[in-house]
Amino acid sequence: MVTDLSTKGINNINEIIQESFTQNASFGFTRGKIVWYLPNDNKARLIGDERVINEVTIFPELPFISCCNEDIFYCSDGCTVSVVSPSQTPYPICSTKSRISAMVADEVFHIIVVGTKDGYLHIFRSNDGSLVKSIDLSIDDENDINYEERFKEVRKIVITAKWGLIVVNILSKVKVFNVNGLHLMDIDMPDQILKWFTYSNNKSFDFIVFENVEHKIGFFDPLKKDSVQYFYETMEPLPLISFIPSINSFAFLSESKQITLVPHP
Repeated sequence: MVTDLSTKGINNINEIIQESFTQNASFGFTRGKIVWYLPNDNKARLIGDERVINEVTIFPELPFISCCNEDIFYCSDGCTVSVVSPSQTPYPICSTKSRISAMVADEVFHIIVVGTKDGYLHIFRSNDGSLVKSIDLSIDDENDINYEERFKEVRKIVITAKWGLIVVNILSKVKVFNVNGLHLMDIDMPDQILKWFTYSNNKSFDFIVFENVEHKIGFFDPLKKDSVQYFYETMEPLPLISFIPSINSFAFLSESKQITLVPHP
């Protein structure tokens, strides 16, 4: 059974923070927190623990933003990640040789993971920016053949909640690593991923739910090669997909302000 709910009737601002977003807004998520950046006022806001944790003016060059604890991470130039704490001045924490194409952070595993256009994945410690490992993803491990230049860019990264798996989308593959950069798994992904989110079930297993460019919704187990399964199709993009363990269902938030609840297959 699929349930549609409208968010238009939600207006209790004592409990809900309301914000209007432009198409150029950038978002990051981690551990019950959300950070976003609005280019019209150059403001980044970090929300969590039922309060505004950090609000700061920044001038990012790239549309990637992440958070750990009370810190906000952003790309101050094409090859540099900077960090800003509440009431502090931003400063660069780590950098790459090639232009950044994806970035995420995680406050439990204390890492920043950066993908670059030359096909590298870089894992840094979030407390001091020291490098854990750099991995060349432009080489196919199975046949040692370079990917074509246009396919080398790291497109998306997500870190799973329970096990800290680093899941990376490059070419028509999903590559899975542990927090130290050890390669664990390759999963074929022929469809281009538009958005993806991590969730865990009540048995503490990690999964990825995603939307492809045709607005088909699927999920997979990042530790199983043949686990990709499609289960729903929407007529419009979904800015947010969340899993609600208590009712074993997904909540889809659409651009038209509709919330749809769909049982997990």
